[in-house]
Amino acid sequence: MFDPQTQLAWPFPLTTTHDGIPLGNGTLGALIWGGDSTLRITINRQDYWDHRSGKELYDETTYQNTLNLLRAGNIKEIERIYNHPATDGTIPHCPTRLPMGRFDLTLPNATTVAAGGLTMTKGQADIDTSAGTVRAIILRGTPVLAIQLPASLHDTAISPVPAYGDDVREFWTNFGYQPPEIRTDPDFAAWVQPRPTEPTMCAACLRRGNHLYLASIYAEKPNAAFDRARSLLAACADRGFDDLAAEHERWWRGYWSVSAKVHTPDADLDLLYYLGLYKLGAMADADALPAGLQGPWIEEYRMPPWAGDYHFNVNVQECYWPACGGNHPELLRPLFEMVWSWLPRLQRNARFFLGIDDGLLVPHATDDLGTRISSSYLAVIDYGCGAWIAQMMWQYYRFTGDREFLRSRAYPFMKGCLRTYEAVIEQSGGTDIAMTRSPEFSAGPGRAWGANASFQLALVHVLAQGLIEASQILDCDADLRDRWQRLDRDLPAASIADDGQGDEIFVCDDQPLDRPHRHHSHLAGVHPFDTLEYEPGGRHHELVERSYLRWIKMGMGNWSGWCVPWASMLWSRRGEGHAARHCLRIVREFFIRPGYATTHDAVHAGFTTYTERPLVMQLDATMGAAAAVMEMLVHTRKGVLHVFPAVPSDWPNARFENIRIEGGFLVSATRQANQTTQVEIVSLLGNTLHLANPFGKDSRATIHSSNTKPQAMTGHHLTVPTTPNDRLTIQPA
Repeated sequence: MFDPQTQLAWPFPLTTTHDGIPLGNGTLGALIWGGDSTLRITINRQDYWDHRSGKELYDETTYQNTLNLLRAGNIKEIERIYNHPATDGTIPHCPTRLPMGRFDLTLPNATTVAAGGLTMTKGQADIDTSAGTVRAIILRGTPVLAIQLPASLHDTAISPVPAYGDDVREFWTNFGYQPPEIRTDPDFAAWVQPRPTEPTMCAACLRRGNHLYLASIYAEKPNAAFDRARSLLAACADRGFDDLAAEHERWWRGYWSVSAKVHTPDADLDLLYYLGLYKLGAMADADALPAGLQGPWIEEYRMPPWAGDYHFNVNVQECYWPACGGNHPELLRPLFEMVWSWLPRLQRNARFFLGIDDGLLVPHATDDLGTRISSSYLAVIDYGCGAWIAQMMWQYYRFTGDREFLRSRAYPFMKGCLRTYEAVIEQSGGTDIAMTRSPEFSAGPGRAWGANASFQLALVHVLAQGLIEASQILDCDADLRDRWQRLDRDLPAASIADDGQGDEIFVCDDQPLDRPHRHHSHLAGVHPFDTLEYEPGGRHHELVERSYLRWIKMGMGNWSGWCVPWASMLWSRRGEGHAARHCLRIVREFFIRPGYATTHDAVHAGFTTYTERPLVMQLDATMGAAAAVMEMLVHTRKGVLHVFPAVPSDWPNARFENIRIEGGFLVSATRQANQTTQVEIVSLLGNTLHLANPFGKDSRATIHSSNTKPQAMTGHHLTVPTTPNDRLTIQPA
């Protein structure tokens, strides 16, 4: 077992930015690395953007025009109309996150770095040197990093290093950036980076005795930025490191006190879980922007891959997968509020593309203002990007019971996204979805789109079913339920055809899964959308069985890091614990760098063709792995709670505590000698519990409740009414 209270060792010396120890508070991120006598601290902010440019829909980028051009094979015209407005080369072709820079700390007196580590439960980095331990934390609520040096290192030299690299310099030169201005004195080192159309950024470091305080702040003009940074850091120094550290530790202690805990015989899997929960706390905060592909940890030596944007066809969603189960659903709210703030833009997208005023259309890649980054038509016809966010909103309600959120956010957003699908179906002739995208399937124009993508069909069912239930909860729109019920009834569950061995789930019409595919989009009806009835005896069981066999046959040869945890979850939904664990071991072996950062491409050869960019860090695999560990231990399928559903046979003992489940239940359970011995459930909302018998379908279970007398139950599924804050203990009779 891995204990998150112990220090996780870091393999100093470190020569690469993303191998550094990660600290963060949702806004400011830092990576601490280096070796010999130099510590390097790379910093960035989640809200550090150049927002210029971006692509807009207009009167030529309509559904019918796009479909006609695709059917005619006129790809050049497609490319022209979706590259709107085209830039003249004086501004970037799309918005982008910006690299910031780092501070190099040169330790005096021939002091050398010996080792380092992260204590996740404290959010604290400790770097052992030959002169003592350097301690570093990032404060909550303010973009400041505080460092405590051994007394003998009080005169450590501070060198500011603004962002560099050939592509960075080219970006600055081509797009109107002034060179950074550096200012130093014995106790203060800083630089400002003016931005052409946005506030100036100042990164600064103040020395006070044997403490250093680093910040990244904004102001309109360089002098104001310098002054504001110095003032902020001086205020922190006046409070003192010990006071700041005590407040910092209180926040992390509160975070971990409510976090779900896991204990398995596999230390690597426990590590994956706790890394994900730690980074969730470090990347997310109620008052911060949500995390994109790299969170607040952008490298300083290049422009960020994929502009460091928000990818809504899986990556952002996966970054937040552990939030609900880990018992931190509140950390989803900044994501929802950001997307909600885009409503006028999303309505405009639907108006131009489909001619409707009541739809919402989210492109697959955006900046933090909802501006479309990609010039590809594929970024628009993936209607599932908005629908998946709507599904997450609905799921958030199911986990929390937040009725006001359902009324004011989830329900109208779900309606707008389903209305987009309805308009697409209407303009396709009323029977199917003629132009869809199965995310990430093929980069070639001939195979990049098709009718009735299984991924999109699953989302239509998610939204239709969710809206029916939500409208009943809110007692509204009774006149729309028949329409949603017809849509749910008449639209196929997936694109299904016989490929020679019986019916299988196709990627889209006329397109079987005929190659390794890193986006498991055609199986999304199993997970995460749970729209297929794939249990033994269910109407889709044989269909899903054959589709899994095809998936296995096509193999993993083109898989990237973020898709492997999703594969683990798909195996957990089948009860295949060994396969689920194997996928997570692949994450650990092939997609994690020495500094525990997960990557897009593999860091070793032999597993996948994606090996060319082992330095491209992405958060999604880290967070997906944490969620996948929980899926092995407990999850809900079709409203039924399953405890230890995918535990390998060589795990005789395991336990978990306070994993949050749909319906507002906190679930804890213990497994000993290959048997589930006890399940404890706190019912936060008083909903009825539907539980797959954790002791076997023919076993007798005794249920002790804090509000009723003990009762005995038998059967495959146990139905237990609860009241708010009811505590249940379930044991074999």
